[in-house]
Amino acid sequence: IKGKAAQEKVKSRSATKARDTKEGSNPVVNRRRELYEQVVAMKYATAQRVLQYERGSRASRQERELFSAQL
Repeated sequence: IKGKAAQEKVKSRSATKARDTKEGSNPVVNRRRELYEQVVAMKYATAQRVLQYERGSRASRQERELFSAQL
C-alpha cells in the first residue's frame, strides 16, 4: 500500500511539473518578474512619499494645515 501511495505521489508531482512548464515560461522567471514589479512599486511609493514630504516642508503654514486636515 505504501509503495502504491508513493507512486501516486510521484505521478502527481511529475504531472504538476509538466503542466506548469506547458502553461508558459519557467516559473522561476515569473517569480523574478513578480519580485521586480514589487520593487518598482515600492520605489514609486517611496518617491511619492518623499515628494509629499518635500511639498509639505516647503509649503506655507496654511497649506500644511489644510493638508493635515484632509488626512
